[in-house]
Amino acid sequence: TPKSGSIGIPSLPNATGTVTAGKRADLAVLDRSPWGRPDAVDDVEVTLTVARGDVVYDERGEET
Repeated sequence: TPKSGSIGIPSLPNATGTVTAGKRADLAVLDRSPWGRPDAVDDVEVTLTVARGDVVYDERGEET
């Protein structure tokens, strides 16, 4: 079952929707919840982005 804030693709239920070994790892990590204050969503920052299992953005600028 998808977790809060996750998105599964109905045609790929065994590959998407949760962060689990063997599933596709496309995700973004935010510095705060965008759900708490909709009026402040513009202040939410992306801190890490993973696409196809590879880190493509890390705000710390560190190699992973």
